[in-house]
Amino acid sequence: MVIPVSILVVAMDDGSCDVSDTQIYDQMDVLNAAYQGTGFSFTLAGIDRTYNSKWSSARYGSRQASRMKEATSIDSTTTFNIRPANIDGFDTPSRSSCINVTEPGTGGSDMHMADIVVTRTQSGRKYYGNALVTIVNDGGAAVSGATVSGVFTGDATVSASGVTGTGGTVAIRTGKKYTGTNEFCFEVTGVTHASLGYDAGANAVTKACESGDVFRGGEIASPVLAFRNNPNPFNPMTVIEFNLAKDSEVLVRIYNARGHLADTPVAGTLTSGFHAITWHAVDRPSGI
Repeated sequence: MVIPVSILVVAMDDGSCDVSDTQIYDQMDVLNAAYQGTGFSFTLAGIDRTYNSKWSSARYGSRQASRMKEATSIDSTTTFNIRPANIDGFDTPSRSSCINVTEPGTGGSDMHMADIVVTRTQSGRKYYGNALVTIVNDGGAAVSGATVSGVFTGDATVSASGVTGTGGTVAIRTGKKYTGTNEFCFEVTGVTHASLGYDAGANAVTKACESGDVFRGGEIASPVLAFRNNPNPFNPMTVIEFNLAKDSEVLVRIYNARGHLADTPVAGTLTSGFHAITWHAVDRPSGI
């Protein structure tokens, strides 16, 4: 049986971690030599290159890794896709190449969080907060049977937990409904499993809100989240809401429909957390 292979190189923006055609041809020879006498052989169907640092250095099982696979896939139902990349940011530009190989579905004794997606579900006039958490092992394979514990924040602070299924995901929901005035966020506080350890340092994300990740890979993902106003449209008053992941210098400017500055309600240092700024448009022309 001859298996067609597409080599989909995902290098860094600056070209580091690229792989030459010669290296690819050499590796194809190694692959065929390894399977000699098994009835399987491999033929190079094509080479494609993508330069995207976020994709190249994405963690196994993360949202960026999934996006990379979806965007670069070539006829994956009939072609074996191989993606040389700087997965997990393991390699440095001083290396001659950046190729990490991990057998899919294998992996050792630890697990970590690959993704958290936070949403809300309306029920009557109120909302439940939802968190979809994905757990994988250090080889990138889905982990079932992991108990995920965490805390929802927003209108209230609520502890919640759940157990991952066969796909490595668990849907966790707030036990009560809330008005939804504030953005729902979910932070994982612990993960346990009967046979796997929890490597929190390998987490692709630790805390996420409806607007996106807050703490990703041990760092603050974005200093400002969920910038919105309610009601919108409004007359004559609206409340501008936003979250800060850390103490930050904040400048909020309001412009009219022609792009002219109408007001600057905030200009200064604000502490981390949720903020709600009430802005009145009394005596101002329409079109803000």
